[in-house]
Amino acid sequence: MMRDEFGAKDPRSCSVVITSHTSGLSLTAQQPANNIVRGTLQALSLVFAGAQAMEISAFDEAFRTPSREAHLVGLRTQQIIDIESGAARVADPLGGSYFVEALTDEIEARVRARIDEIERMGDAEVLSRTGYFKGVFHDAMEESQRRLDAGELPVVGVNVHRIPDEDDTLLREVTERKIEPWTQHVERIIAFKQARDCASVTRVLAQVTTAVRDETNLVPVVTDALDAGATAGEVAGAMRVGLGLPYDPHGLVEPPGA
Repeated sequence: MMRDEFGAKDPRSCSVVITSHTSGLSLTAQQPANNIVRGTLQALSLVFAGAQAMEISAFDEAFRTPSREAHLVGLRTQQIIDIESGAARVADPLGGSYFVEALTDEIEARVRARIDEIERMGDAEVLSRTGYFKGVFHDAMEESQRRLDAGELPVVGVNVHRIPDEDDTLLREVTERKIEPWTQHVERIIAFKQARDCASVTRVLAQVTTAVRDETNLVPVVTDALDAGATAGEVAGAMRVGLGLPYDPHGLVEPPGA
């Protein structure tokens, strides 16, 4: 695509850097320990596919913001695959497999068909603003739930191999534990904002908004904003304003200087 459609000549422009995340949609609140196995299988699949970077969904994501223990399990899963399985020692462990090659061809054809469909519909930015891509994800989740409810999609612990709720206790002490608020971090952020030059922050954030509105180079103004003490969230808010959107999509935070 880079060579044929966009005319790239430098081989480095045609290289693919794949960063992927395992599927949060596959996680279940029932028997959450099973999510560790799901993440392992998905992570190993990413290694076989040649992903350069990955992140594994935490086993308690079906309940809440991931816990430290769940993050550590995700990290250790990657390390065990890398160090103990040996899967990463070969560039393409499943290369030559008829089944894998056939699946690859099928996925490539489906991706190309979806890209052609999107390009026929018009500008991707316009489609994003009008909710097309949000609808794609919504339809996928709805279809997955329909198949699950109909029994077409077997999921261990949900519609097959279920156990009574009173017996589903493995890892519950981790998944259902409340996260204590990190008050020290909140206090540190409050002190940081009080100590900075608020007038300078307001000025550089206004420059970010103007740059977005005028479609000029954002790198220098964003750098200036961060150097002045603006937070990443404030910069993102200023960008949203430049696009004609609310500073805070939830309507809970006022912009600096407001």
